[in-house]
Amino acid sequence: AAAAAAEAETAGAEAAEAAAAEAVATTMENITKNNDAKKLAPEGEESPLKEPTPTNKSSTSSEQSQETAEATLDEFVSGIIEAGADTGKRPKRTGNYTKSNVLLLGPTGTGKTYLMRHLADLIGVPLVKADATKFTETGYVGRDAEDLIRDLLRAADGNVQLAQYGIVYVDEIDKVCAGRGDWDGFRRGTQATFLKLMEDTDVFLQEGPPQLKLPGGTRVSTRHVLFVFSGAFAQLDEKLREEHAREAKGFGFSAGLDNSKEAVPTATSPKGVSLQSMLHKASTQDLVKAGLESEFVGRIPVRVALNSLSEEDLFKVLTEAEEGASAQLIDDFRRYGIQLSFADSAYRAVARRAAEEGTGARALVTVLEETLRRYKFRLPSLVTRGFSALEVTEAIVKDPQGELERILSEHPPATSGPIERE
Repeated sequence: AAAAAAEAETAGAEAAEAAAAEAVATTMENITKNNDAKKLAPEGEESPLKEPTPTNKSSTSSEQSQETAEATLDEFVSGIIEAGADTGKRPKRTGNYTKSNVLLLGPTGTGKTYLMRHLADLIGVPLVKADATKFTETGYVGRDAEDLIRDLLRAADGNVQLAQYGIVYVDEIDKVCAGRGDWDGFRRGTQATFLKLMEDTDVFLQEGPPQLKLPGGTRVSTRHVLFVFSGAFAQLDEKLREEHAREAKGFGFSAGLDNSKEAVPTATSPKGVSLQSMLHKASTQDLVKAGLESEFVGRIPVRVALNSLSEEDLFKVLTEAEEGASAQLIDDFRRYGIQLSFADSAYRAVARRAAEEGTGARALVTVLEETLRRYKFRLPSLVTRGFSALEVTEAIVKDPQGELERILSEHPPATSGPIERE
C-alpha cells in the first residue's frame, strides 16, 4: 500500500510539471505570434491580433477609478454636475492658494506708499518699491521686471523663503498706460514685462548680467509674492466725473455732482472748487480704455480707490498721526534749545492752506516749511537772550514774516556801554 501511494504521488508531481511546462510553452507561442504579426503589419495599421479581453475584475476597477476621478473634478470644476444637483459634499480645502494682486487708484498725497510700507512692517515681510516708468520691455536700456525679485531677495537679507512671501509695490502705473503716439508700443511692452511675474513662475537669479548663462544662482518662486500697483489716474477720474455729471443733469439734477450720493467728497482744487472723485466706480472696461492691457487688468482682481484728503482729514493727520508733519520741526527746534508747540487754531490754518494746495498730505510739509523756514534761521540767535519757547498760532501761519519781526523786536540785542580810554 505504501509503495502504491508513493507511486501515485510521483505520478501527480509529474503531471503538474507537465501542465506548467505546457502553459509556459503556450504563452511563449502567443508572444511569438504577436511579434510576428506586428512585424508583418503595414506601418500606420494596427496588428490583426487583438489584445486579450479584460476580466470582470479589471473592468470593475476601471469603473471605480473613473468614478473617483469624476467625483474629484466635481468638487473643484463647475459645470460637470448638472445645474440644480446637490451632492451634499463641500469642496475640500487644499494648499493651493491663489493670490489676489491689488490696484490702488487715488490722487497724489493720499498715502498709498505710506500704507504699503506700514502694511509690510505689520505682517513682517520684505517690501520693494519701484517706479513703473523705469522699466522697459527688454531691460537693456532701463530696468527689467526680474530686478524687482532680486531687490526683494536683497531686502530679505538673502532669505529665499521670506522673499517668496514679500510685497512688490510698483507706483505710477498710470504713466505707462498705452495711448496714442510713438510711445504706445513702449508702454504696452512695459506692462507685458510684469505679466509672467504676477502669476506663478520661477525666477532664476544669478550674479552678473542675465545674458551670460553663468553657473550657480538662486531660484525664487513668485507664487506667493503680492504685487501692488498704484496710480493717480487723473484723466480717468476726470472722465468719470464728466460722465456722472452728464447723467445727473439728464435726470434733472441742476446742482450737478454735489447732490450725488454716490460721489465721494475729496479735497478742494487750487481754485477752491469742491471736487469729488469717481475712481471707485471705475470698471474693467474703463481701465482698459484708460490704457491698461486687458491681460494686465485681469491679473489684478482687487481694486481699491483712495479718496483725496479733506481739510478735516489733514487736521487729523497733524494732531493724531504718529510722526506727523510737525514732529520733525519740533525736533529741529529742540536741537536749537527752543521748545516748539502748536495751537489748535494754527493746525486748523495749516490744514486749510494744505487743502487749497491740492497735493494731499505732502502739502502739510510745504505749508509748515514755508511758515517756519525763516524762524529756523533767525530764532537760534535769540537763545542767548533768554528766548526758549515758541508757540505757533494762527497769526503766524497767516503772516509769518510780520510775526517774526515782532518777536525779534521784543528781544533786541544787548547794547554795550562806552569804552573808557586811559
